[in-house]
Amino acid sequence: MIANLRLILEVEVHGGKQMASKHSPPGLWSLLNRLPREHWPALIRGDRDWGAEANLQAAEQAELPYLFKLRLTKNPPKLVESLMQGSHWVKSGQG
Repeated sequence: MIANLRLILEVEVHGGKQMASKHSPPGLWSLLNRLPREHWPALIRGDRDWGAEANLQAAEQAELPYLFKLRLTKNPPKLVESLMQGSHWVKSGQG
């Protein structure tokens, strides 16, 4: 779906016990692989269920920018904290 345009490119219907974020990526990549690269979207975005490692890797391998919400687990905040400990903050002049 193209967000604000409410334009649907393709629809796949699955049984009610299949979660979209788990079963949708093969259909997405199949659709994109049928399109010429110049017709691909500028980026793909998804909610936290799409922020799985397999989806991130697939987008990176295809060199397709993405924006996914991360699942809120204990590891991302720990990683940010560890990265910030060695950093030196520099004032940007904006207060």
